[in-house]
Amino acid sequence: MTIDRRDFLRFGALGSAGLLTSRLAAFANAARPALGNPNRKLLVVFLRGGNDGVNTVVPFGDVTYPTARPVLHLPTSSLLPIPGSTFAGLHPALARLQPAMLQNEVAFLHAVGTDNPTRSHFAEMQKLETAEEGPASALPQEGFVPRLVQQVHAPQPLPTLAGVSIANLMQRMFLTVDQSRALTHMRSAREYTFGQPVPFQRLKGAPPSASDPLGDALWGCCAFDDVPPSAIDGLIRTTGENACGSEGIVQVDVADWLYGTPPNHNAARYPTSPSEVNALGLSGTELAALSSPQAQHFLGQLEEAVTLLRRTTTNVVGVDLGGFDTHQNQLLPHERLLHVLGFGLASVHADAHEYSWSDLGILVVTEFGRTSYENGSAGTDHGVGTVCMFLRKGANGGVYNCAAVPSQQFGAAWRALTAPPTAPIYADAVQPQTHFQTVLAEVCERHFLMAPASVDIVVPGILARTGRLYRRLGFL
Repeated sequence: MTIDRRDFLRFGALGSAGLLTSRLAAFANAARPALGNPNRKLLVVFLRGGNDGVNTVVPFGDVTYPTARPVLHLPTSSLLPIPGSTFAGLHPALARLQPAMLQNEVAFLHAVGTDNPTRSHFAEMQKLETAEEGPASALPQEGFVPRLVQQVHAPQPLPTLAGVSIANLMQRMFLTVDQSRALTHMRSAREYTFGQPVPFQRLKGAPPSASDPLGDALWGCCAFDDVPPSAIDGLIRTTGENACGSEGIVQVDVADWLYGTPPNHNAARYPTSPSEVNALGLSGTELAALSSPQAQHFLGQLEEAVTLLRRTTTNVVGVDLGGFDTHQNQLLPHERLLHVLGFGLASVHADAHEYSWSDLGILVVTEFGRTSYENGSAGTDHGVGTVCMFLRKGANGGVYNCAAVPSQQFGAAWRALTAPPTAPIYADAVQPQTHFQTVLAEVCERHFLMAPASVDIVVPGILARTGRLYRRLGFL
């Protein structure tokens, strides 16, 4: 995937709400209750590339599974049992999730997707990260997280670092052009520092010109199509105020805490170097998986995300794990990625129990699933329906939309992989039984405890939508 300069500036432009404005507004609204529960926390793990849900939560009860995937199907004897299910089993690389499953704290949401699929990475990511449906050309730029945290805290202003994207590029779900709900992006807590003081003129930069149509520095970052010139100075002021306040919080509560003297970095749960991985005594594919620089980078970002959520007022943090676009020779790369994912999720789950942290939820998403049938290269191509996961104390664990018969408790019945499609677009793909908007709405309603009107702002139009795809699953 590539991204041009304008998109890079869009994704990296903005920080969260200004300190002075926030303090004045907070004083004015001090007696007014928030619309959601501001103590609730959410970690979003985005599996970039399109994870194969069929080989993650395997419908071994579907007799057409081995036929559709003669090379890629996993033997039933190798799968991990999922409590309450006699139809589906878990990929063995996710074995570290077993303690959470036994505590009924992991919900596997199968056949989640859209009823207007494009099978384009960028279009489907944009739908999911904006929580909106429709043609790519009509989708907004703003992600759903700024609206979510604003509704959680309303009528109070957002605290500094209400939402943070920790990724190589700012995740679209955190993007906004509204200075009242602008959020923060960083590659890592260690890198989130100015170092030497930056002169104001250099920080502010210059507006677009004939020689540089995009402008320079913050002026250029803020001067994109959706922002009127009159608003640019406000965005720059907000960004600057946030940078001053958030840098101190990140350095003290995250960087110094994890890497200072004495360090609180937990190498057993979040190994970030070859020596730390080797010290764990792992073997086989799990050792190979965690020995990759990508895995160690992801686990480091995950530890920083959890530290932010636990030690600051941050409500939502997002991290990425890429590599799921498995068109060729899928079995081993997919297994290794699931080892990394399972190790990381199990570490966060262990942290939550160690600190008696019942307010943390973990949402795992991906832009689409893979084709029902394997291709001629022992891989799978872009599909539609896939698996999402939600972990939390108090969750209604189990497998949803993946049983022999429909259930009021666990959703729709599984459609055989080779069943005749109800529409041509699903001829070689898992047909969604639950819309991704429904999953996001349930997180808003039952994790953040939002009122319906607030949910409708975060997931636009969800209250008016009816039908099979929009029935709540009840995983919370």
